[in-house]
Amino acid sequence: NPCCYFSTSLSHHNHPLIRNYNHASIYHHKCNPFSTTAKNEISNEIMQIAEGVLSGNRRDLSRAITLVESTHPIHFKQAQLLLSYIYQKKQDQNKNSQYTPNNSSFRIGITGPPGAGKSTFVNQLGSQLCDAPYNKHVSVLPIDPSSFLSGGSILGDQTRMLDLFKKDSAFVRPSPNRLSLGGVSDTTYEVCTLCETAGYDTIFVETVGVGQAEIEVANCVDMFILVITPTSGDDLQGLKRGIMEMADLIIVNKAEGDMVNAAKHIKHDFQRALGLTHTRRANIGWTPKIVLCSSLPKMIKHKSDKNNDENEENTVLKVWEEIEIFRAEMEEKGELDRCRREQSKHATWKYVWRNIKNNVEDMKPHLMRIEDKVMNNDISPREGSNDILKYIWNNPPKDF
Repeated sequence: NPCCYFSTSLSHHNHPLIRNYNHASIYHHKCNPFSTTAKNEISNEIMQIAEGVLSGNRRDLSRAITLVESTHPIHFKQAQLLLSYIYQKKQDQNKNSQYTPNNSSFRIGITGPPGAGKSTFVNQLGSQLCDAPYNKHVSVLPIDPSSFLSGGSILGDQTRMLDLFKKDSAFVRPSPNRLSLGGVSDTTYEVCTLCETAGYDTIFVETVGVGQAEIEVANCVDMFILVITPTSGDDLQGLKRGIMEMADLIIVNKAEGDMVNAAKHIKHDFQRALGLTHTRRANIGWTPKIVLCSSLPKMIKHKSDKNNDENEENTVLKVWEEIEIFRAEMEEKGELDRCRREQSKHATWKYVWRNIKNNVEDMKPHLMRIEDKVMNNDISPREGSNDILKYIWNNPPKDF
């Protein structure tokens, strides 16, 4: 199915597709589909991919995401050329009245503990949004945790999204987090931008299973939704700062069958906790709502449940109504525009720190002498860090 493509991680020379070939030949123009004709000149291949993304071609969108997510230094520069070309084209479209710019997407972050039903919820809601009367173009970006030992990822969240997977107007692209903290990957913001450019008006970013302090996805999306279960603890858990402060909407999922009463109790506990919490949009008058939800299809809901009539209200479309209310209020107050500007700034500084880290990693062989001193307790870690910074300052990388 062309609406889902698996990530291809081309991380440095240890990748099995790279290490068996000569380094000089594998990136030759004829072998490398992402080659450039010069260091700062975009190649025809990358230009074709960029034009494909602008026209909504899903295959080119997948190739562009693979390029952006690659950690190889050559691909990093080519991805920069690709994004610069797309940004320039979008600027030209905005100036030309005969074009409708692709900048009207709404980005929704879905986060919560492992097993909360995030994928099932996104599958049910996304598949219904693709149908009439909504007729949305839905993009789903599930983030999968990477192994600390092997670096690999299963990328299996799409197996819980079979209904959405079959929709022609849906695009499902799992990505590894590559040990990045916060529940998302370092390139999630750029992948969202590519999906928006390709014409997807509703973008879901599903994080890895997170704890109480992983809130990075809030810096990539317009709305931050926390999914919890009827067994998520009492109001003391709700009082703990971190993820609760950032949520714009809280969903108590799995509110069906014997769990309905427990879901009501957890809703009341968290409502009390929210009353004592200063949330991030409190200054503009938005208080996060807590809604009950069952993400199960109707045909497999508990037939023996005495509260069937009441449970009919706990559907994913009821959650969508709350999402639309939030979007309308934020647009009216200009909060979405401010949020997008903050997202761009955050992504910029995230890449600054990433580039610094990558350059420092390349210089590590020259810093082993200082590391040995620290490990032998000749100097303190704080003094060692100062010596490392002095070395970097006096010996800046060539491509820094």
